[in-house]
Amino acid sequence: MVAQLRGTLFRLLEVTKNARKLDTEASQLCIRNCLMAVVILLTAGHNCIPANDPLLVKVCDEMMSSLQDTITQKTAIFSCRSILLYQPKNDADRALVAILLPKIIQYIATDDEKDVGNSKGLMAQVVTTFFATLSGEDCKFGTTVFYLLY
Repeated sequence: MVAQLRGTLFRLLEVTKNARKLDTEASQLCIRNCLMAVVILLTAGHNCIPANDPLLVKVCDEMMSSLQDTITQKTAIFSCRSILLYQPKNDADRALVAILLPKIIQYIATDDEKDVGNSKGLMAQVVTTFFATLSGEDCKFGTTVFYLLY
């Protein structure tokens, strides 16, 4: 099961990487579809990828690089939102959040004059909602991640 999930995620990331090289409208749609498929794989059912898997870092990097393109930006924001707000979280989900959250906050904090579509405001709203919905064990985890950021 883990090998199949890892293999599928790896293939989706490879398709996204190749689509970025083309820079056409069809390739942008391909990237959006791959991002949505990645989120579905990670949030539908039990995420059984090991928490220390380097593939999780690549998934987060792909989401963050999708924020730089105006066509894939909203899909990336909603993908980040889905991953952060997914409940209940296991160790792999927490590891994914621990990787993604600092990258999101760094993205929000960077001074970029051309914030097309208010993407930083939307991402700030996602982070606020994430911290507002934490409870129980996830609240301790969220507090730890928050303190590590500063």
